[in-house]
Amino acid sequence: MKAYATEALRNLAVIGHGDAGKTQLISSLLFVAGATPRWGKVDEGTTTTDYEEDSIARKITLNTALAHLDHRDTKITFIDTPGYAAFVAHARPALRVADCALVVVDGVKGVEVQTEKTWAYANEFILPRMIVITKLDKENADFAKALESAQNTFSRAIIPFTLPIGKEKDFRGVIDVVHKKAYELGADGQAKEIAIPAEENDLVEKTRERLIELVAESDDALMEKYFENGTLEESDILAEHQ
Repeated sequence: MKAYATEALRNLAVIGHGDAGKTQLISSLLFVAGATPRWGKVDEGTTTTDYEEDSIARKITLNTALAHLDHRDTKITFIDTPGYAAFVAHARPALRVADCALVVVDGVKGVEVQTEKTWAYANEFILPRMIVITKLDKENADFAKALESAQNTFSRAIIPFTLPIGKEKDFRGVIDVVHKKAYELGADGQAKEIAIPAEENDLVEKTRERLIELVAESDDALMEKYFENGTLEESDILAEHQ
């Protein structure tokens, strides 16, 4: 068994409303990272973390479950938590042992009641958070509206690092705002780099500028650099993550 230094271990609690796509997201990440050869699907009852008979039959998470993958010499342990009202309290102890909370927001419905409840749990432990908006290929999915619902509910400072390409049945990829690169997703879940669609360039630039402003506001030295140069470098934006 591979040994990891303490600083190379990360616990990530995946929280949000029931049926927002938490379990499916974890299963997809495990597959794309090569942690499992099978792309588990909730509808097929083959996901990694919903392995109990009741969970498979109901197609919902009833109890907290763990799964992990290796990424850049770091072991990331996902803590899959229930999101339905009768079981959502299980998310609180998961957040107690987490380094970060991954908040899953439904791209069709936006922020829902249990999303707010689990966010409040994360507030108790003063946890950093990231948000993933799911189901962008579904009918009536709207990334902008889902993002706006998160900004209105939690913080206007929420800014995307990634933007979608297309929507609903035409959703086909994502744009990395920081590195200004675009990726098209294949049927196997793998991505290939493509040119950023011309119609998305303005939005990418505006989003990136707002992201840079927020990063600059977080540190006096970066703020001074921003005022001097009018922008920041990629290394400034991602310094905490390298």
